[in-house]
Amino acid sequence: MNILKKYDRNRLWHINGNIIISGILSAMIVSAIIHASEIWEVGNIGHVVLFTFALDTLIDPAIFFLLHYRSSKQGLKEFRYNFFIKDAIRIQGHRIILTGLYYLIALSLQFTLLLEGVRSGKSVIYSYVTALLITRIIHTFYGLKTGLFETKDK
Repeated sequence: MNILKKYDRNRLWHINGNIIISGILSAMIVSAIIHASEIWEVGNIGHVVLFTFALDTLIDPAIFFLLHYRSSKQGLKEFRYNFFIKDAIRIQGHRIILTGLYYLIALSLQFTLLLEGVRSGKSVIYSYVTALLITRIIHTFYGLKTGLFETKDK
């Protein structure tokens, strides 16, 4: 069995993997956009932090849904659209519980890094990946406790 099929069949790995991949890809995309704003000399730290937040709240979930769709479609014997939607919403519901903590860490760390003179693009990567790793650990324990990672193909 190839690695991708193993990944798709293990919900603990594919849910966490999809969230991590979407978070890192989102941080990279947002970082490039924020870096461009630095080139255009949009230097207000508050504006940079708020613009980063706005972009991430749009890009990250979009990437996650695409990755989860691919994993669900490949990982379940019979893909059921209704199951996918309910499952994706359930996972996002769990993530929403941690959204406040995620953005508290990301935004405050980014703001601090910008005040310390770290370039805006790097501040996005450092702060959002740090927040992602912390909330992934918490969400994994929460998901194990609530049964999120159990296969429920109904």
